[in-house]
Amino acid sequence: MRNAILIVAVCASLPVPAMSADANLRDLAAHPQQYIGREIDLGTVFCGNNGDQSAYMCSTSGAVFVSLGNLAQNKVKEKIDAECGGIDWTEKSPSCRFHLRFTPVSFRIDGDIDPGKRSVVFTAPSAAAQ
Repeated sequence: MRNAILIVAVCASLPVPAMSADANLRDLAAHPQQYIGREIDLGTVFCGNNGDQSAYMCSTSGAVFVSLGNLAQNKVKEKIDAECGGIDWTEKSPSCRFHLRFTPVSFRIDGDIDPGKRSVVFTAPSAAAQ
């Protein structure tokens, strides 16, 4: 009994691992409110900018999308700015495929991105892409 209590206490003190979108896209879409304020790690996203590097958008292979105000400066951001400008929400160009880490501050349900389907759009002020 004493060992069981110790194990529970140790496990409860461990940090929560980052979310893996590949494993959790359905949960992200079904329960978006549970992810507000939590760091999300999307393993495969397709990102682009609005053409003037003032906003970014990313889509997944599912019904989850991310609207970003900014990306952390790195080589991936430079590539997105140079090669992935002006793409729309649903475009999935292989050259604009990345790994994204962000913390959403809000979400909305959208029926226009992919007509006839329910999409979840997370909003975050910034993110890091790799």
